[in-house]
Amino acid sequence: MRPVILFICLVIMVVPVLAEEFVLKDGTKIVGHMTAIKGEKIEIETAYGKMQIRRSDILTISFPENSGIATAQASNAANARPIDESLTGTDYVNRTGHFTLTVPVGWKINSEVRVGTNVLAAVSSRDDMNFVLVERESFSGSLDSYKGLVEVQRRRIFKDYEKLSESSVIVDGLPAVLVTFRGINPQATQLPLQFVSLMAVENGESLLAVAWCPEPLFNESQRTLEGVLLSYKRQGLPAASPEPNSSAKKPSARRVPVDGDVEFTKLVERVEPTYPPLALQTRIQGTVHLHAIIATDGSVEELEVISGHPLLVPSALDAVRKWRFLPTTVNGQPVEVDTTIDVIYALEENKPSAQSSHRGTSTRRLSAVTVSLPSD
Repeated sequence: MRPVILFICLVIMVVPVLAEEFVLKDGTKIVGHMTAIKGEKIEIETAYGKMQIRRSDILTISFPENSGIATAQASNAANARPIDESLTGTDYVNRTGHFTLTVPVGWKINSEVRVGTNVLAAVSSRDDMNFVLVERESFSGSLDSYKGLVEVQRRRIFKDYEKLSESSVIVDGLPAVLVTFRGINPQATQLPLQFVSLMAVENGESLLAVAWCPEPLFNESQRTLEGVLLSYKRQGLPAASPEPNSSAKKPSARRVPVDGDVEFTKLVERVEPTYPPLALQTRIQGTVHLHAIIATDGSVEELEVISGHPLLVPSALDAVRKWRFLPTTVNGQPVEVDTTIDVIYALEENKPSAQSSHRGTSTRRLSAVTVSLPSD
């Protein structure tokens, strides 16, 4: 019956989402109630009437009147087990749970909302409008029984609970279920929330990842939230790095910057990225910009996301990590290469079959994935 723990936590954690004190980047404070979200603007009902503010101008959102919940929230966070985690750019790494996530640029670790002994990760957008939690626990039943148990708890906790959709997906090679639903938190305010959750069961353990935001924001946030959930990937993370003074530490090789088009000519082993099924279904296109360090033996030593849609990023990373280049030398000495790689995902309705090609007219674009759309 553990899933109830996470949803009790959600009752507490939605307070920052429904905050009523808006602090802007210029120091201005606005107290009111959010009534609507229109594109890049938020409509707020204040004592002086309605006003609109740009979301990009918001620094923080809080709910100072609800000090009791804030105190309980801080207490729960203090009692939560320590988690070894980090977030660099778009790469979230959880060493305690041995998994990774890919999050949008600007997101943060939000330890204040990570409560309960089974909650391993809590991340949120900079403005505290979008949240993602990841929980794992022991469970000996099937995926169907776990899904039913979780839904029973949701109906008990949320007023006007309504399941909106359900689909079978694959996450990190595991059969999983993606469910969207809405409901009202009676202990906060009457503003409805919309959620998307991911459930999977393997080897006596369940995975429950939940993302949510205020209902008016959900249409524009849904793909992003689903992308974060579907980027979940288990990892056998390496042991801690040796101390700086350790004699085993490998000396750094000389590193030189090389233009992406030039480095492309040295590509000798190339694994084609796979167009993610959900991105294909929702017709998401775009370019994943990567910063790469090529080792002296031609392998991809380091890979960092510069930008890209969350649904496309995992596929690009998985493929490019397996690429291999001809080693680069300077004056006969092997050197590392600092370069950029663009993986392009494009849907072209008139192509008879899927294909991959290099588009030489675009600088530093080392891969293009072209997938045909099914005919109507």
